[in-house]
Amino acid sequence: MQIICNNKLRRSEYKKITAQVYAGNPHFRDSLSSVLTIVTNPKGAFGSRTQQQAVVVKDDKGAPLAAALLLRAEGLPDHVQLSFFEALPNAQEAVQALVDKASSSPGNGVQRICWSA
Repeated sequence: MQIICNNKLRRSEYKKITAQVYAGNPHFRDSLSSVLTIVTNPKGAFGSRTQQQAVVVKDDKGAPLAAALLLRAEGLPDHVQLSFFEALPNAQEAVQALVDKASSSPGNGVQRICWSA
């Protein structure tokens, strides 16, 4: 298993993993990938006030198992928000790797991990 950390969660990679997670679900509509672009814009109101780190967990063959954007807001240095979280079914190990990465993110000690869509 590989844990890849970048400054940006690539929209194409996010779309790839959501397509796998929701494959066969006729009710799924991708409403978040365009929001991801807005949130990660460093010149935007949100992007300029947060530290962001994208985390993608891949299997040994390089296929993505889970992905999230870790956000730390200016006023909440002891909180890390796991946003745009997606994981394949039965990828508990990959999800735990994401949580571990969020817990050890640089900066002041993390007191709380918050989850959001």
